[in-house]
Amino acid sequence: LFIEGFRRLSESMTGRPPTDDPIADIRACGLGYRQFAIENQTLYSVMFERVVPDFTPSEQAIALANSTLRALADRLERAMQAGVLRDADPLQTAALVWATSHGVMSLELKHATPSPIDWPAVYDAALTMIIKGLA
Repeated sequence: LFIEGFRRLSESMTGRPPTDDPIADIRACGLGYRQFAIENQTLYSVMFERVVPDFTPSEQAIALANSTLRALADRLERAMQAGVLRDADPLQTAALVWATSHGVMSLELKHATPSPIDWPAVYDAALTMIIKGLA
């Protein structure tokens, strides 16, 4: 389940070909992350919330998980090279974007009951702010 989850997440985040707009490609990657989380809540829990108490991912599983983060880092690096994001370590920057996205998604998924919070709007705003902050 862990491996299948990361396979699906990778496809959701990077399944579209790159465009001429590196920022749009980063947004598409982030929106793919949200779409995966909404459509695959059980897998998302297995992957990120340790719902299987004694599960330890194999080296293959960890490599796949890391490659998903690396795909985001590659998109960020492309934007840095294009001069639309400031230079930084792409992998560390990817971790920052992921942490922001994951935080919003975790809250949204935990509060699935009717809520006064417009979670899609919060996610979009968080993604916009993190990208602007990296510019």
